[in-house]
Amino acid sequence: MYKDSLSISNKIIQASDIEDIIALMNEKIIEIEKVTKNVEKNNEILERQYQRWDLKDEGSELNFDVSFYDSSSVKLDNYIDFITVFHNRLEDIKDFSVCFRYSYSAKTDDSWSYDVIYQSISIYVREYKMEVDVSIKKDDNHIKDVYELIKNKVLNARPRYDKVIEKRSMVIRKVYLGFGLIPAIILVSALLFVPDILKVLKETYVGYPIIVFLLGYGIGFMFKSSKILGLYDPLIPETVYAGHDSSYNSIYKEDVESYKGAGEVLIGKNVNNLKKRKEIVAMYKKYKGRVPIALVTIIVISILIIVI
Repeated sequence: MYKDSLSISNKIIQASDIEDIIALMNEKIIEIEKVTKNVEKNNEILERQYQRWDLKDEGSELNFDVSFYDSSSVKLDNYIDFITVFHNRLEDIKDFSVCFRYSYSAKTDDSWSYDVIYQSISIYVREYKMEVDVSIKKDDNHIKDVYELIKNKVLNARPRYDKVIEKRSMVIRKVYLGFGLIPAIILVSALLFVPDILKVLKETYVGYPIIVFLLGYGIGFMFKSSKILGLYDPLIPETVYAGHDSSYNSIYKEDVESYKGAGEVLIGKNVNNLKKRKEIVAMYKKYKGRVPIALVTIIVISILIIVI
C-alpha cells in the first residue's frame, strides 16, 4: 500500500480545483456501482461455479463534513448535496473534509477466494490549509488518476507569494504616480506663468521635477490609496514584532516565511482574493504606461524652463 501526504505551501487553490477533484471521485463511485450491478445481473443466470466477480463494490463511499462561520455544520453523503452547498454557501464555509473510500473485491482466477482492496483519499480544507492523505495500492490503477489529478492541481497552482505581493511597494508607487503625474504637470506648469515662481524654478534647475513628483504622488495617494490598499489588505503577510532599534523603538516586519509556508484556499473569507489580485494587476497595467509619458513631458518642460 502506498501512502502519501500533500501540502499546499505557498500555493493558491481555487474552488474550481476542488470541484474537479471531487467530481472525479464521484465518477469513480458511480463507475464501480454500475460495474457491480452489471456483474450481479450477469451472474443471476449463472450457476455459482460459473459466476465471475471481476470487480465488486465493497462499500465505496464519498462523504463530506462541512463547517460554517455561523458555528453550524452539516454532514453529507453524496456529491450533489455537497456541490449544492459548496456553490451556494462558499463564502460561509470555514472548513470541510472529504473522505473518499474505494473498496472492492475481485475473484482470483481458478479460485473461490477473493482479494478485497481498501483504498482511500482524505482531504481536509481550511482557508489557509489543505491536507491530503492518500492510501492506495501501488499496482492498482482504479483511483490512481484521482491522486494524479490532486498532485497536478497542487503542483501547478499559482504561487501565493507572487510578484503582486513581492513587488507591492513598486506597484503602489506606479499606481500613485501614473494617476497623479499628469494633473500635477498641468497644475505646476500653470504656475510658470507667474514670473516670480518661474524665476525660482529657473534658478533651482531641479525645482520643477521635484515639485511635480511630490504633488503627483500626493494626488495619486489622495485618490487611489483607499482602493489599492483595500485590495491589498487581505492578501499581504502579517506584521510581527522583530525586536527594537538602538533607541528602543519597536521594530515590526512582515512574516514572509510563515506566509510562504501556508497556502490559500479560495473559500470563506478568501473567496474574492484572486479577483482582488487581478484588479491590482489591471490597475498597475493601466497606470504604469502613463509614467514614461509623464517623465518625458517633465524632462522637456524642465529643459524649456532653463533655456528660455
